[in-house]
Parts: sequence; structure tokens; C-alpha cells
Amino acid sequence: MGLSNPRRVPRTVAAAAILVVIGIPVAWGAAALVTGANLSDLQPAAASAFDGASAKVTVVSHRDSTTTVLRVHGVGASAVGKTYGAHLHEGMCVAGDGSRAGGHYNHTKVLGDPITISAQTEVWLDVTIDETGDATAVSHVPFAVVPGQRSVVIHAVATDPDTGLAGPRLACLPVEWTP
Repeated sequence: MGLSNPRRVPRTVAAAAILVVIGIPVAWGAAALVTGANLSDLQPAAASAFDGASAKVTVVSHRDSTTTVLRVHGVGASAVGKTYGAHLHEGMCVAGDGSRAGGHYNHTKVLGDPITISAQTEVWLDVTIDETGDATAVSHVPFAVVPGQRSVVIHAVATDPDTGLAGPRLACLPVEWTP
């Protein structure tokens, strides 16, 4: 007891390896988070294609940039071919209460600057569901996401590039890490 598995790969290295495999360069010293779970249902009174689905998110931040990869699995057949907005939110994921996730994580808000809404100030991860019920999205933004208790929220429609809106909140994945 007390000995660690010498074959266990640290999460930072594993996250970097995942991103390199899909073609995203990762510098040594980057802060990384990999987390996955069943999606929490934000509208339990209504059936959704995301009921019973799971997701995994990988977030790698380095100095002044962040790359985020979202993978969704097991989405119902009614969603095939449809695109759903998905964003990093500033609050936590609480099943049945989409409002607890707060607003989109917005870097201009974090800086205290006038809020600008775009794919360069927020982490947008819209997913289009394939015929197997899976989807992958990648976002690369020119800022480091501040660690904390956050969530990835999946919305009912694709993100409007002018407003950042994506309709009602359907499901969420907890994303929590410390510096």
C-alpha cells in the first residue's frame, strides 16, 4: 500500500496526448482537466434526446490560450443530424436546475471589461449529432480559462453567432478544477 501504479499517466500528460492525437499542439506546463460523466438532465419533466447520454470534456490552458474538446456519446436517434449549442458556463451543474449553471463563461467579464459576446470571448462547443448518437466539438480561444466550479451546458438549438444564445438548457456536465 502507499505505492502508486508506475504505469499510471498523469492527467496533464493524458490530456496533452489526447489533444496531440486529434491534431492540437500542447505545450509542456499547460494546465489540463479531463472529466466525464452521464449528462445531468436540466428538464426532467420533458423527454430529451440527451436523456441517458454521457459526455467528456478536456480543457487545456496555457498562458494566454485554452483548447477545449467536448465529446458527447449515446444521444437519442431523434437528434441525429441536428446541431445543439454547447458552452462553458460560469456556474455549477445541478440536475433539474439549469439556472444554477449561470451565464456563459465570458473572458471580458472576468477581466472586468465591457462584455463582448463571441466565439473568441466565450467557449462555444456546438455539437452535431452523428448517426451513432455521438458528436465532438473543439474550441480554441485566446485566453486562459480561470479554474473553478463550472459546467458545460447543452442547449436546444445551435448558437446564434450574433447573440451567443442557443435556446433552452437541456443537459449539463460538471467541470470543476482548481489551480
